[in-house]
Amino acid sequence: MKEPGHIYILVNPSMEGLVKIGETTREPEERAKELSQATGVATPFFVAYSIVVGDCHSAEEYVHAVLECNGFKRSPNREFFQIPLRTAIEVLLAVEKELAGRGPAPQKGEEGENLPASTTTDLEEPLEAEHPGQAVLRRAFDAYYGVGDEIEDKKEALRLLYQAKSLNFAAAYTSLAWHYNREGEDARRLANDETRAHQHHEQAIGVLKEGAQRGHGRCYIRMADMYMRSSGSRVGEFWCFGA
Repeated sequence: MKEPGHIYILVNPSMEGLVKIGETTREPEERAKELSQATGVATPFFVAYSIVVGDCHSAEEYVHAVLECNGFKRSPNREFFQIPLRTAIEVLLAVEKELAGRGPAPQKGEEGENLPASTTTDLEEPLEAEHPGQAVLRRAFDAYYGVGDEIEDKKEALRLLYQAKSLNFAAAYTSLAWHYNREGEDARRLANDETRAHQHHEQAIGVLKEGAQRGHGRCYIRMADMYMRSSGSRVGEFWCFGA
């Protein structure tokens, strides 16, 4: 059952370097006040940023998955992340824009910086308007991460991704490339296997080249991202499944 609500980012002065990213069906300020009254909390929580979503549980799972696939690990109590506040906000905005498929309007945020306004996000809305590959990609995401009632099954997720690619859905190309790129990084880091790492890297590039030839501009961007990463530049911090 869908429950509309908010995905929020809370900060606490006594928890330096940590932010709480969670969901609530109430106003985020109410949740911050509730947490501030808990025993053992030295200073109050403050709402740094929030967005309105159509299904807060699914949206929270998606945001947490994006954070984790970009290297930001959850603390044992699950909703605290060791991540700079600005980066947390940028991740939330990147996810919101990708899922909602529309750009938000600017507003004044923390320390006077310009931040997009909160907009309603419904995870059932198509990532690219009415494209038949959208539903397939969503199923692939659920299988890849074991979301909801789905059992984590990366083999099935890859089958679905290739199915979405056969429908010429742009996000399927970049999701496959992201998967192969991550497999390559794991081979290099965990097994010190440069040969396998290179093979996975070539698979990622091959998928992106195919997507670029089919007219998907995002594939050119991801290829540039990969080349810049290999040269040591920090770009594309929020490249993830579905992006």
